[in-house]
Amino acid sequence: MKKLLAVLCLCLHAMAAQAINLAGLQNAHDPGTITKDGDTYFNFTTGTGIWYSTSTDLTTWQGGPGPVFSTYPSWIANKIPNFSGSFWAPDVIHMNGYYYIYYSVSTFGTSSSAIGVARTASLKNPAWTDLGIVVESFGGSSEINAIDPALYRDHDGKVYMSYGSFFGGIGVAEINQSTGKLAGNVTKIWGGNGQDIEAPYI
Repeated sequence: MKKLLAVLCLCLHAMAAQAINLAGLQNAHDPGTITKDGDTYFNFTTGTGIWYSTSTDLTTWQGGPGPVFSTYPSWIANKIPNFSGSFWAPDVIHMNGYYYIYYSVSTFGTSSSAIGVARTASLKNPAWTDLGIVVESFGGSSEINAIDPALYRDHDGKVYMSYGSFFGGIGVAEINQSTGKLAGNVTKIWGGNGQDIEAPYI
């Protein structure tokens, strides 16, 4: 019995060590959570208008037919006057019958930033509606920088968003699943004072 267990362990170890070879379009900067709609997987990443790729087998990927935004939400021009069009580190979660995409807009090297949210009932046939700002920061060196949102559903069904960078550290807040916005206050978890951290995931 011991020999059989040892052989099984060796086989499992060998299987786990095998690499998966990707095909097609393989680049992804700041990839979010891979999300499935029907038979198709979606990988949203940093890029102009919110860029994404799709796959039906998690191995071969191709670019989506167009970005999430062809026209940027109007609030962005007021928040980030010189916005370049590059939306950073989007993340997607399915809740309340919709796919919600959280994204950040900023000026590089500053904490003048905001995390926005948009939603659609389908990723395969999207009709995105932008819902506006979820959280923002105003340029202060000790503020939690409103970039790099990451969504997490806890075992009790509640949804949380973590975000932040080296300015004011990492923050976490519960998300109202009906509105896509914050359900309460942001809790600072760790960091700040220039510590080289960003993009927290749970």
